[in-house]
Amino acid sequence: MNRLIALLFISTFFFTNAFAQPLNTATPQVMLKTAQEQLEKQDAFRALEWFDKYYDETKDTEVIPQMARLSMQLGDYKKAESYFSRYLKPRPNKRKKKELTEEQVEDFYDYGRSKKMNEKYEEAIVELEKYIARGKDPIKKELAQSE
Repeated sequence: MNRLIALLFISTFFFTNAFAQPLNTATPQVMLKTAQEQLEKQDAFRALEWFDKYYDETKDTEVIPQMARLSMQLGDYKKAESYFSRYLKPRPNKRKKKELTEEQVEDFYDYGRSKKMNEKYEEAIVELEKYIARGKDPIKKELAQSE
C-alpha cells in the first residue's frame, strides 16, 4: 500500500512538472515594461527587441509607431517602412475615416524618408508631400521639400 501511495505521489509530481509553463518566459506586461525601461536608458536596439517580442505575443498595434521610430533611428529602413505603412496607410475596410493625430502627421516625414532610403522615390515624394501639407515643423517642411 505504501508503495502504491509513493508511486502515485511520484507520478503526480512528474506529470505536473511535465505540463507546467516554463518559469523563464517573460509575460507581455514585463516585455512592455522592459521595452519602456530600455527607451529611458536610450538603448534603442534593446527597446525595439522587447517591443517586437511584446507585439509578437499580444498583436497590440499601439506599439507599432514606436517600433517604426526606433527602426528609423537604428537605420533599419525596410523595417521602418513596414511599420509605418501598418499604421499610416488607410485601410479599405474601415468605414469611418479618422482624423490624423499630430503624431501621425509628424511620422509622414520619416515614412517618406524610409521610402527614399529604400529607393522608392515616387512613393517617398507622396509621403513627404503629405507631411508638407499637414506638418507644423518649418525645419522639417524645408527638409521634406529638399528631399
